[in-house]
Amino acid sequence: MSPEYSEDGRHSGLMMIGLFALVIAVVGTAFADSLSDLVDRWSSQPEYSHGFFIPLIAAWHLWNRRAALRQGVGEPAWSSVALVVLSVLLLVAGKLTDTFALQHYGLLVAIFGLTLAFGGWSLMKVAFVPLAFLVFMLPLPYLVSAQITLKLQLISSELGVAIIRLFSIPVYLEGNVIDLGAYKLGVVEACSGLRYLIPFLSLGFIGAYLFRAPFWQKAVLFIAVIPITIAMNSFRIAMIGVASQFYGVSSAESLLHAFEGWAVFLLCIAILYTVMVVFALINRDATPFSPIRFPEAANVPRVSAVVRRRYAPLVVTLGALVIAAVYVHAGAAAVRVIPERAKLIGLPYENKEWSPKIRSISPQVEKVLGADDYIIFDMHPGTKRNVNLYIAYLDYQRDNRSWHSPQQCIPGGGWYIEKLTRTPVDNGAGRTTLVNRVIIKKGRFTQLVYYWYRQRGREIASEWSLKFFLLADAVTRNRTDGALVRLTTPLFGKETLADADSRLKKSLIELTPLLPKYIPD
Repeated sequence: MSPEYSEDGRHSGLMMIGLFALVIAVVGTAFADSLSDLVDRWSSQPEYSHGFFIPLIAAWHLWNRRAALRQGVGEPAWSSVALVVLSVLLLVAGKLTDTFALQHYGLLVAIFGLTLAFGGWSLMKVAFVPLAFLVFMLPLPYLVSAQITLKLQLISSELGVAIIRLFSIPVYLEGNVIDLGAYKLGVVEACSGLRYLIPFLSLGFIGAYLFRAPFWQKAVLFIAVIPITIAMNSFRIAMIGVASQFYGVSSAESLLHAFEGWAVFLLCIAILYTVMVVFALINRDATPFSPIRFPEAANVPRVSAVVRRRYAPLVVTLGALVIAAVYVHAGAAAVRVIPERAKLIGLPYENKEWSPKIRSISPQVEKVLGADDYIIFDMHPGTKRNVNLYIAYLDYQRDNRSWHSPQQCIPGGGWYIEKLTRTPVDNGAGRTTLVNRVIIKKGRFTQLVYYWYRQRGREIASEWSLKFFLLADAVTRNRTDGALVRLTTPLFGKETLADADSRLKKSLIELTPLLPKYIPD
């Protein structure tokens, strides 16, 4: 993969080795923090433990295509500079905002940019698939991961309950809690199936790449990973429920551990391979039970002798990364401005009409919340028409230091989200507050929830908008502080949703002028 040829067409091996070592050193230095975080995530989170193998598999594929890679080295593309500049922007933004996800994707963009700087688009054509495979070593951004986990929890719970009912077992689903009477199975985040789906997607990608079949069958094979994983995880949950009914809770616990990890993963692989064999039979393959073949490298014509300015894109891209490395390690830092504020414990006593009853939470739950300050209290416990207020405040946010979205916590408490809409509410200060209005149910009980995020003077409902303003304020104001605010009230007796809305709107109006003291603008 040399960037230099002599006039007779021979490449300089020493030059290639030297430049390759230089590139590794520069990229490794610039993205040292990102690489360290990747290793930490691979080591600590089961759903990303496969990350250690992804670079090795990609390197193996490149090695098997080494002849084509040598042949494919062509005129470096100046578009490489644009990609590396983008990677530098992601790196710096990630450093300034303490957001490792930006740095991770900056690393991948830099790899593609340097490939173009080495040998242009002809080299990229040969190396693209192995390099694209590296995306599977990157953890999902936390917001994306949380949303996927929530969806998988609910789908797995519903399918698991449907399977349990096939055995004529009475079962009731509350949110993501499966109630079997003597045994309750909570489909928590670890049971969502995400720890199987992410590594299985990487395996499906490789399987589709090696599968000897038309492109549409490769695409179907890769996409099939998602329903296969969901179905197997739902089956696992259902079998645990069935075991608890027929063989007791201890048997269910034993089955839970037996079905964790490799057992489910191997079953998913077997099903995926069966799909490949079926496609091979449809294609009338002579060897249908061996549908996997290592693809031969494309016939890449040798590029002509080196032209002048061959080094220019590589010098510019490496220079940009060197400057970025110096900046992020010597100059850039996430300088956090933490404004002065009053502790939330004083908030319940601000309104004389309130008769606050402050609630406590267990140390375990408090650790999961990870808030720097929080308060939970009933605003009107002296009446039967209570409104519960929960506020969680963070001095600063980063990748793994944010709020647990109520969309995740509500089903975890056994509640079913019947409807979620974004609704503007008059806050009594001449403005409206956009809130997430959520109707939740558990059995015959119904509650209405308003929640929103108060962030540095903004009232935000969308979690995607929350992340956008977080990045903007981190760069321009050095601030990422803010709070989650949640109001909840039950429907009493023959009350309607309009009654509950009226109660929450009144509470929001009472609360709004008090918040800046505790959640600074």
